[in-house]
Amino acid sequence: MNVFNIKRSTAFVIALLYQIVFFSSFVYSQHPSQKEGLHIQIWAELDAFPGAFEDTDNSSTEANVSSIEDSASSSASASISSATASTTDIATARDTTSVADSKKEEKPIPHTRSIYNFAIQRAKEIAPFIMGGMINGWSFDYVPYDKTRQVPEYFTYEEILPFNPELNSISYHNPQVEQGRLLCWADCERTASQQLAYERWSSIVHPRIHGHGSASVEKGFDGIKEACGQAVRDAVREYWRTMTKNKPKEILGTVLLIQSPRIYISEGQYVVDLDFFLKTDRIILYSYY
Repeated sequence: MNVFNIKRSTAFVIALLYQIVFFSSFVYSQHPSQKEGLHIQIWAELDAFPGAFEDTDNSSTEANVSSIEDSASSSASASISSATASTTDIATARDTTSVADSKKEEKPIPHTRSIYNFAIQRAKEIAPFIMGGMINGWSFDYVPYDKTRQVPEYFTYEEILPFNPELNSISYHNPQVEQGRLLCWADCERTASQQLAYERWSSIVHPRIHGHGSASVEKGFDGIKEACGQAVRDAVREYWRTMTKNKPKEILGTVLLIQSPRIYISEGQYVVDLDFFLKTDRIILYSYY
């Protein structure tokens, strides 16, 4: 290979590395930093038992549903603002509606109001629970299943600290009704000490893990918490399977929920996909005699 070809190959490699670094920086910038505050989208079903009603092809029915959803979305801003002390002004696309339209929207039909009240109450349960996991984290105690020793699997998790709305007020924005669900954005600022704690969590010392969990929608909010617990167990179990040759007797530690949670309904189950930082506090091994 002559000198010209070497120089051309070197230039190509440098250009390729530059593109990779530039693209990685661009992709990373699309994800807002969680250090100073949280900005996540949450949703809650309008129906206490989602999936109980079948869809129809009747055009008039679709028009009525659309009208109800528009009415619910219009009243969502006022309801969340009045129900949450920390919320000031909720920006929606309907803020520019006429006075006449506003007067009509002040009195949604009773059926819409009752469904909406359930949805907003559920959303206000989910938001503090998820944000508590992102700010304070969850502690866990996990005993792996061991067939040889006839040890059943055991797992439990709990909040490290209860979510404090006075310390971390939540504001809700842009509510809208879509496909039988109430969607909105929830914002929460970290305190200075919580920002420092997040910096420690995000260091290379704590590995990043991923877990998947599910639970019946019939359990309501408890089903969401159960599914999140299964995600923690799944993440811890899969991580330590690759890190230790001999199965431990018990693992104790804490996790910090990171990024926006992915929660959806599939076949009558709440399904969650969650990412965490893991801190293993203690591993108890079996003793051999």
